[in-house]
Amino acid sequence: MPLKTLKILMVGLVPKADHLVKIDWDKLKNLNTMAQDEKIFADGFSFKRNEKAPDFVVGRMSMKCDEAVAFIRKHDKNGWVNLNIKTAKSGNYYVELDTYEPTTTAKPQAEQKPIPKVKKAEVVKEPEEELPF
Repeated sequence: MPLKTLKILMVGLVPKADHLVKIDWDKLKNLNTMAQDEKIFADGFSFKRNEKAPDFVVGRMSMKCDEAVAFIRKHDKNGWVNLNIKTAKSGNYYVELDTYEPTTTAKPQAEQKPIPKVKKAEVVKEPEEELPF
């Protein structure tokens, strides 16, 4: 994966501060195409809202056992299948497989500067004087 260097001038934040940032352009392209990936509809799952239901009822999920179990087995990741309930352009709801996978690249920890020790304030007693008022 090619890495390119991008020079950024921090305007207004730090005067005359140039920072070099390495950007993995392939990963950046992948982020844009992830949203455009083909949707994987969850076979055997159905979600419906009932507008007459009380406020605490969000909706009703129905599962056709044979299709839902086959879908779950096919898309199982470490014992989990994540699904999203979305609204179509028509206003109907549909259930879609959540294909998001976080990247596992190690992020460098920010360098921490040691906290300077603060000297305790010394209390200086002044001689007691009579106040003029």
